[in-house]
Amino acid sequence: MTSEQRTSRELRKHLRDLVTSTTSFLKHLDIEMRQPSTPERGSHIAKLSNFLEMAKDRARHFGLGEKL
Repeated sequence: MTSEQRTSRELRKHLRDLVTSTTSFLKHLDIEMRQPSTPERGSHIAKLSNFLEMAKDRARHFGLGEKL
């Protein structure tokens, strides 16, 4: 396998991971938004947002090679 093929494969993996994380985030956010507005709901939404932010940072760092 050439270096270019390995890089392409790694980029696809990180993109796939980001898409999976985003899909999961949106599914859980939709469930949370159906609940009554409470401080606990706000806390759950914040945790979900942190999860998505970490997935984005992993994709940027490992997939794109950006320094964070």
